[in-house]
Amino acid sequence: MLAACGGSGSGSSDAATQLTITARTGSESVLVPSEATLECGGSATATGFLAKAAAPACAAVGDGVVATVKKTQRAGQLCSQIYGGPQTAHITGTANGKTVNLRVDRTDGCGVADWQTLEPLLGAPERTGDMPRATRAATDSTSTTTTVPGPATYTVQRGDTLTSIAQQFGVRVADVRAANQQLADPDNLVEGEVVTIPLASRPVLTVTPAADDPFQLQFQLTGAQPGEQVVFVVGTPGGSFTGPPHIADNAGLVSAAYDAGGLAGDYLVLAKGNQGSVARADFHINAPAN
Repeated sequence: MLAACGGSGSGSSDAATQLTITARTGSESVLVPSEATLECGGSATATGFLAKAAAPACAAVGDGVVATVKKTQRAGQLCSQIYGGPQTAHITGTANGKTVNLRVDRTDGCGVADWQTLEPLLGAPERTGDMPRATRAATDSTSTTTTVPGPATYTVQRGDTLTSIAQQFGVRVADVRAANQQLADPDNLVEGEVVTIPLASRPVLTVTPAADDPFQLQFQLTGAQPGEQVVFVVGTPGGSFTGPPHIADNAGLVSAAYDAGGLAGDYLVLAKGNQGSVARADFHINAPAN
């Protein structure tokens, strides 16, 4: 989990580099939390999902991939509405003596590009990686029963909040809170406390056209965090549109209406919440018959 790199790449630096790398990778329907340790110096060594890629990972840090992404994120980019997937990653610490706190979310073009730049550190977004110890399930070779992995655990670090941890693992704040009723004060976490990370309950987005007009659409997101602020980003045949924010009700439901303006073709709707809820829906509107 802790990556300490001395910069063995062509652009290496003697300045201190210590990084913490966590990621959630896998398929659209199943994401796996994973971690890695990396040490760069006289030799490159690593564990976790970087165990066999220590040298290129150290070289990438030395060549400045972390600094490149950090610079582009700070500059404030205009991101294309390209959904790469639900995969997320978080890199914190110092790289070549400079503070790093990067989050990568592949729900738009910027996140897709950032992940590609950082792939020597993060690995392929579709990889399943190593299951954390807390989620490994023991299996009996003589048994035909499938064992469902249990929840993972996370050790609280300085500055962590329940919200930041939920966003890091792609789960709802309410689910993390419900899974950690043993904590003395979930709203004021103490460094070193162990937090249980529940299995993600994925929000679902549905798009329903009106019976008498296929261009009048109703969006409905279920499974959001109650009180969460959600926006709908609509990719249309003619461009993209981001609607105003909506607040999820006490049941985690968000509804919105959209007028497609008579434009036929392929559509993509992405629901994005400020507490980690993400869902998408793809559909096609046929041109009206003459």
